[in-house]
Amino acid sequence: MNDENATSMGEQALPGPGGATGAFAPDEIVGSVGAPFSEDRVVLRGLLGPKVESGEGAFYRLFASTSLDRWLEIPEAALKSRFKSEGGSFVWVVRDARLLECHQARACHFAEPGSAFDVDPTSSPAGRYPRYGSP
Repeated sequence: MNDENATSMGEQALPGPGGATGAFAPDEIVGSVGAPFSEDRVVLRGLLGPKVESGEGAFYRLFASTSLDRWLEIPEAALKSRFKSEGGSFVWVVRDARLLECHQARACHFAEPGSAFDVDPTSSPAGRYPRYGSP
């Protein structure tokens, strides 16, 4: 591939070693983040939501997809850097930070047999709804 083809394809021809030019431009993230690449941080990718204030401090939600039904709650103090891209964000988080993993589901999902929240009808002689009776 020569430099003419590179520029016609929308790529930059960048000087390489010894002044040579090439068709491959480095990804934008490489030059913009610098220091966040360290052993005490991890990189996570997702859709960064707004800052949320709570009684336990401020945090951000990092959503796994555009369905917005799965997310991580990341304490503000644990976020060290962010790079915004077309598909979301890359965030650098303190490696040992405690994150909360959440997902959204309908209540009926948790009442299914075998669910950790299912009321076991064998756990009480009074049956499935021992305190309140049948719904």
